[in-house]
Amino acid sequence: MAKRKLFDYSRVPRRQRTHILAAMLFWSVLMYVGISRLVLYAVEVSGESMVPTLHDGERCVAHRWMLHVRPLKRGDIVAVQIPWFDSPVIKRIVALPVETVRVESGKVWVNDESLAEYYLPAGALTDGGGMDGKTFEVLPDCYFVLGDNRGASVDSRDFGAVRREWVLGVIY
Repeated sequence: MAKRKLFDYSRVPRRQRTHILAAMLFWSVLMYVGISRLVLYAVEVSGESMVPTLHDGERCVAHRWMLHVRPLKRGDIVAVQIPWFDSPVIKRIVALPVETVRVESGKVWVNDESLAEYYLPAGALTDGGGMDGKTFEVLPDCYFVLGDNRGASVDSRDFGAVRREWVLGVIY
């Protein structure tokens, strides 16, 4: 008994085969672009700013669809495309829109309350850099982000709060 093929191209005229392949290519490209722009975004960790949570060279998936499902919240790890940086950076949200942030005595204070940062190693201190002791007010539609490895992170202490439209997605 002859083995049956799922689809036998020999019965399809050559011209129609070309149209079928062109349609498959078109829909494949369209789906790839749609998924990468609207659903998922692949990003690679570059540098040591998120150690011990994420390490240099790790690949992560930023869930773009989460930006439409729920609001961003404190503690979320996000991929952010800062306009003057070449590639996306991965940081943790520590303050939400219209909150105040202060770095003092090695701790982060949000709305005058010490931030409980369970994700940092025990005894880790946050250097305030240029904003040590100064209060920073996060504008509406912006977020204050920090790396988990505070000593090796370029973050909102250096470039200020990030705009909502710069956030590419939430890392899980």
